[in-house]
Amino acid sequence: MIHTMPSYVKGLVTEVDSKILAEIQNNYGEYSTVFKFNRKFKSLVRNWISEYDDFGLTIWGIDTNNEKVSIFNPMENGYNALFDLNEQEDTGSIKTIDFNNEVELIVMFQYSGDEAEHAEEGKSKCAEDYFDWFALYKYDNDELEEIVSIECA
Repeated sequence: MIHTMPSYVKGLVTEVDSKILAEIQNNYGEYSTVFKFNRKFKSLVRNWISEYDDFGLTIWGIDTNNEKVSIFNPMENGYNALFDLNEQEDTGSIKTIDFNNEVELIVMFQYSGDEAEHAEEGKSKCAEDYFDWFALYKYDNDELEEIVSIECA
């Protein structure tokens, strides 16, 4: 891995095994890091944009204790957020996606290689916070399924 976890997920995630890492890096390249949440989830909550009849970019997970956990917020996470390049999302309308059972969620952060330079100029001084791409996977019964992929730069 080229970076540690972004600061917003510290304490929430741990490293994945080499098999999962290799599978995801096969899709996103060697400049990606991969982590799994240290709890299981029973559903996702995403903002819904009625105008486009589609999901927005903000994602929360509902864990097995019914706690709402921020998974991705485009106004706070990633390159564009840290340089204030994103437009505010309306998070007033949401949709819940229930899983059939409790699953592990795995996050991928992809980098361009210029993170140290960005850390000198942007809001965060942590290079690992300047990821260019975010992906979320569901991992259940040894099956890895990509749920969402978001460009962040």
